[in-house]
Amino acid sequence: MRIELEIPDWLIGEGRETRGIFLMAGIELAAYKLPNEPWMIKTARCSSCGKCCEKLRRPDSFFRPVDGRCMYLKDEGKLKKVCDLGMGRPWGCCVNMCSVPECAERYEAAT
Repeated sequence: MRIELEIPDWLIGEGRETRGIFLMAGIELAAYKLPNEPWMIKTARCSSCGKCCEKLRRPDSFFRPVDGRCMYLKDEGKLKKVCDLGMGRPWGCCVNMCSVPECAERYEAAT
């Protein structure tokens, strides 16, 4: 699918107000554009391993981790883990670029 949009300058902002643009498919990030960077398009989807939600660093966060694991992370079968909040999960979780080295999710610069 090809999408072409004319985006008003005020959406991107300037100076300290400069911000990214995120294209969502439900709660899944499909593409994003950070200031002064090319569009990044998702080329490989999340495998739902849950590792990004198993090692939370802030014990005082909204997620109230239990032994480092987000309290909303639920097992779905033997290998898959999903967010129990579904469509209600926080925006930050939806656009988080996973830092787990073995993560299956990949993005490539648009051509």
